[in-house]
Amino acid sequence: MAVIRPARSSDAPSIADIYNAGIAEGGATFETAPRTADDIIRRIDDQARYPLIVAENEAREVVGWAGASSYRARPCYAGVGEFSFYVARDARGRGLGQSLLAGLVDAARDAGFWKLVSRVFPSNAASLAACRRVGFREVGRYESHGFGMGRWQDVVIVERMIPDNQTASGLRFRIAREDDWPTIETLLAEASLPLDGAQEHLNAFVLAVREDSVVGCATVEQAGESVVLLRSVALRASEQGAGGGRALVMRTLERAARAGATSACLLTTTAEAFFTHIGFARIDRADVPAALLQSVEFRGACPSTAVIMRRALPL
Repeated sequence: MAVIRPARSSDAPSIADIYNAGIAEGGATFETAPRTADDIIRRIDDQARYPLIVAENEAREVVGWAGASSYRARPCYAGVGEFSFYVARDARGRGLGQSLLAGLVDAARDAGFWKLVSRVFPSNAASLAACRRVGFREVGRYESHGFGMGRWQDVVIVERMIPDNQTASGLRFRIAREDDWPTIETLLAEASLPLDGAQEHLNAFVLAVREDSVVGCATVEQAGESVVLLRSVALRASEQGAGGGRALVMRTLERAARAGATSACLLTTTAEAFFTHIGFARIDRADVPAALLQSVEFRGACPSTAVIMRRALPL
């Protein structure tokens, strides 16, 4: 059984070898220039923005990879990514292409993409079949789209929607990156929410994004194996009233549930009605899991008058 995981710097030579074998074969790409490990390292270093994942076999060898890249520079296309995937020749025919594509869709969702697109040679039946099995649809065909292998070749256009990031208001959601903290800090300050301990949970923050601007944030603080504390929920005033806050909280809780959480608690002084509408209910302090009582918020970041609420996960 192959393991699908994010690429690491040490994977760069293997990824380059698999990529270059695909280029040399000529059946998967118009590319002709081989890639170096340094080329791949640059992509790996940017994978928080553009996901790059690998398939690792039982011997812990990288036998395939998939990645997303930018589609167009215009802000309206910020959530559309181009994708590629390659499987080593001796590992083909085992469903790795399908597994890589499924993993890439999940990673692209968390990176804030609402669509993945690519172009596949009509003769590349295996790639087209893998795309279909993971929910990609064939939109059409570009005729004589490029000259390769001594002839003009058509390509089939494929796309896969990611509905989680196609909200009615146009907001999309992604996981925070290291350089997002100043923006998060500003959002929390504008909402008069405590900063104490928030940066420690930066990698758990879910951000609401319009075009390429961060307009909201939320995170969870792990407490014990199955309980999380929802905190630092903030949304710009201009985005409120259109369902963006609810969607932001739901995405944050869904991610926590995928990581194994079975319940979520929170403290609030002003938003009890909002959280009631999304399934939270008041509880007494005596009902708070012991692990949560040691969190920064329970130990003083939030006032003692704050309402304590809880709801079960998954949603």
